[in-house]
Amino acid sequence: MMEFRMIRWGSWRTLAFATMSQFVAILRRVFGFAGGHTANRIVSTDESMITRVLPELPDTETLEQTHHTWHIQNWTRMERKEHGPIFECGGSPWRVLFFPFGNQVTEYASFYLEHGYEEAPPEGWSRCVQFALVLWSKNNPSIYVSHVATHRFNASDGDWGFTRFCELRKLFHGPFDENGSPLIENEEACLTVYMRVVKDPTGVLWHSFKDYDSKKETGMVGLKNQGATCYLNSLLQSLYFTNSFRKAVYQIPTEEDSKISNSAWTLQRLFYSLQTSDNPVSTQELTSSFGWESKQIFEQQDVQELHSRRKALHDLFVGKTKTYISCINVDYESSRIEDFWISNLMSEHRLSTTVQRLYPGGNAEGDKEFDASPYLSENADRSEPWVYQLYGVLVHTGELNAGHYYAFLRPTKDGYFYRFDDDRVVRATMKQTLEENFGGDWITLPNGNAGMRQAHFARGYSTKRSMNAYMLVYLRKSRVDDILVEVMKNDVPCHIEKKIAEERAELARRKKEREEQHLYMNVSLISDESFKHHHSFDLTSPDLDPNDPAAPKAYRILRATKVGEFAKQVAEEREVAPEQVRLWVMVNRQNKTTRPDQRLRDMEMSMEQAFNEFGTKNNPFRLWLEIGEPGVDGKVSWPDSRGPNAHTLIFLKYFDVHAQTLTGVKHVFVRKHAKVSEISSTILELMNWAPGTSFLLYEEIRHSMIDPMKPKHTFHQSEIQDGDIICFQRSIPESELPPTVIYRNVQQYYDFLLNRILVTFAPIEPNPEQTFTLTLSKKMTYEQFSTKVGEHLKVEPTHLRFAPVIISSGAPKPFIKRNVAQNLGQILTSPYPGTGYSHRSDVLYYEILETSLSEFEMKKNIKITWLSEGIAKEQIHEVLVAKNGVVSDVIESLQKKANIDDETIRNVRLYEAYSGKIYKELYDTYSVAGITDYVTVFAERIPEDELNMQEGEFRINAFNFDKEPQKAYGCPFKFVVKPGEKFKDTKERLSKRTGIKGKQFERIKFALVSRTPYSKPLYLEDDHILADLTTDSEQQLGLDHVNKNRNFWGRSESFFIR
Repeated sequence: MMEFRMIRWGSWRTLAFATMSQFVAILRRVFGFAGGHTANRIVSTDESMITRVLPELPDTETLEQTHHTWHIQNWTRMERKEHGPIFECGGSPWRVLFFPFGNQVTEYASFYLEHGYEEAPPEGWSRCVQFALVLWSKNNPSIYVSHVATHRFNASDGDWGFTRFCELRKLFHGPFDENGSPLIENEEACLTVYMRVVKDPTGVLWHSFKDYDSKKETGMVGLKNQGATCYLNSLLQSLYFTNSFRKAVYQIPTEEDSKISNSAWTLQRLFYSLQTSDNPVSTQELTSSFGWESKQIFEQQDVQELHSRRKALHDLFVGKTKTYISCINVDYESSRIEDFWISNLMSEHRLSTTVQRLYPGGNAEGDKEFDASPYLSENADRSEPWVYQLYGVLVHTGELNAGHYYAFLRPTKDGYFYRFDDDRVVRATMKQTLEENFGGDWITLPNGNAGMRQAHFARGYSTKRSMNAYMLVYLRKSRVDDILVEVMKNDVPCHIEKKIAEERAELARRKKEREEQHLYMNVSLISDESFKHHHSFDLTSPDLDPNDPAAPKAYRILRATKVGEFAKQVAEEREVAPEQVRLWVMVNRQNKTTRPDQRLRDMEMSMEQAFNEFGTKNNPFRLWLEIGEPGVDGKVSWPDSRGPNAHTLIFLKYFDVHAQTLTGVKHVFVRKHAKVSEISSTILELMNWAPGTSFLLYEEIRHSMIDPMKPKHTFHQSEIQDGDIICFQRSIPESELPPTVIYRNVQQYYDFLLNRILVTFAPIEPNPEQTFTLTLSKKMTYEQFSTKVGEHLKVEPTHLRFAPVIISSGAPKPFIKRNVAQNLGQILTSPYPGTGYSHRSDVLYYEILETSLSEFEMKKNIKITWLSEGIAKEQIHEVLVAKNGVVSDVIESLQKKANIDDETIRNVRLYEAYSGKIYKELYDTYSVAGITDYVTVFAERIPEDELNMQEGEFRINAFNFDKEPQKAYGCPFKFVVKPGEKFKDTKERLSKRTGIKGKQFERIKFALVSRTPYSKPLYLEDDHILADLTTDSEQQLGLDHVNKNRNFWGRSESFFIR
């Protein structure tokens, strides 16, 4: 049973009377009846009682209203659950469901209203009902308890009421009047049902939306919310139902570029899915095509931003405004015509008021249309009316930085408005569309209390509506038929329909697979064929790409398949007879290898039974396929596996010293008690080597243990068993090996495989064409891996240096110092794991030097920002000077780097800046050892006015900041202050000094800033005199303007190599 709790309109009502005459007088006044009528008549028929316990609901229409009374007798002797008599209302049967001693609560009586159908109600049946249950005393009808509720009854939710209707102790023993009368006397009472069946204009009145199907109820589907994309969903739905726009989108040619990165293609797919799908549609493909990352999906966005990304049809959505200046006495007009997408409105409590604020003199027909003709220019085209009709209201509910978006849209010319709320679509009333989305108060409740609801994304309740329309969609009335033209099937390009049909079929196939997954099992099969393509440890690797020829072949078979049936299937695929096929079970050994262990002998056993007996849990059933060669008689002669002549299965690998490769060769059988040297003839035959060729044998025991084998020992003495791997190489004297050979034997090469790593090298200055990846060993020294990089880049390895890459920002760390005791693995291992300064273990930046690294390290590298034309143009150069050099050496090197002429270089100065402000000037004799890495070094030609300063003039340090002086940025500079000069003239010199002109310069605000931390800047006006206001040598001139290159440290971007 369901319990509904709400405010009680009529709770414990108690009346006390001194005499019977007073009682009769009160009844006449309250209930309008004469003394002598029965109590049943009093409660059940009086209209005032209905008004008292069942108040009218605003904005609802009553289809039928009735009341019904049930005389309850022998209360304590009733069953645990009882039903009252059936009565009719609204064309449906009803009855009271009664639990005399409570439904799961023993202290209360429980009453419910339920439908009275003996079986299930008719399909699709539902009724919206407002009802009150009134329990009253048969002997004293003025004593009663009532509760009221509203509910949508349907087949799955057929009863509603009150589990804690009234406390039993109170009913049987509690005093309800001065005489101490209880409500129940002689174990009897009356229960009256007052009910109204209310019209459901939208089909969702009081709907719980459990199992609600938008497509079935409205013929339309919604869009899934990815996290905070409801703003996008509301706009997309409004564009989708602008049918001419939808048709235009379908006409975009995408057949040759049907990729997810193409936003036109993803928009076509989205619209087609909305048109044909039975379920809500995802927008993930579309947001991915916009280039949005996952974090942007969870950020609140503005709807107008989407328009700026997706340029729609110009003649559908763009209007034009004309700004002009017209002379009164001269026939001259200066004008500018601009496009606009959206008109800004001041939100009012009603839509009609909002529109009137924008068009104060316009003719509006209620809330649904307005006439824009009074606001057109005189030469505007008036050949057709300029009346617009409302077709959409896009709404935001919540607060400025948190909330929810949805839309009210009218998809057809004469149809209803529907509310599109992410994945749910419901029909809406005109009041919901036009009146409830402009703020204001909630309506007053029937009991007189203020209406109150919980605001979206708010903890408490509020009497104010949080829903506010932020966008209105109007269509020109005379062109509605053209805009809402029906989208036909042939309007959709064939390639869209075909592609999506294929994807849906694939999804259906996968769904079927998931549903039947319990009937199937996975089998992983390797063979000699895959072994020959394997170039690493073991026989294969589970981490290989499925398309790699060395990867195991995957099968999905019925669990009931017999071993023999599976073997036959495999034989047919390889075009061999089933008798040539044997299957071996692969097992995990203690040394962390996976090898064949035993054959599957019982061909009648099911694959599930075989897996349960021999397989490994949490893994597919791993098998090795053995294919035997038939003899002359067509039969396979399998080696003995038991007895004194038992054979052992081994696998052979070949290490080619010259090619530096390891390759699987074949499986062979050897006699268990034969000497290791006897395998020589087999290897010579397989490799087609001449007799007498010398080679070495090693056993691959585990990844870190590769042991030489002794030829005079037997395989049994060498502890060789089924599935072991023997690797061989030709015996070549080291003097005959070329210097390019790094790994000279099997053990060295296996050590390389164990420490192998893929490292990506990217230039310090981004250049995708010069980014590459090499396979290296963690044990390589600095010289070894720099040699490999130098060979790839075709440069001397001595002219390379490397820097690790910070994970959080992608920025380079300081360059690595050469250290013979440090290998590549140690260089790539971050000393600060899990911190913001940790670096990547698979990427290094590189830089090609002009000199050798040893020579480079003997000098100091100084990065200089050369200001060739004021502070607006910056050129960055790096110069190398001796560590014992001075600033004049730096200037000399800069002249060569930047091609500065001799006349200019004589007046060049250097100065240091820190945090966007000048730190100190560097004179020619200053030692370069004192220039630290944390400062920025600027070089500039000293301006003429500074070289020729007059008496009374002085220099002031200037810097840029963004709103607050603490947020300094950019290039600081020195500026000459002239006595008596008004700041209006000073600004002209500042424009010339900085190289900033026009509107960009006009946006700059100038201020005097004290060195004192957090001091308030003094902003300068045109009539100020800067020299008079500068009273402290520590004061600086600040240029307040937006930093367009500001960094957002709160955003963690993924590093990628471009």
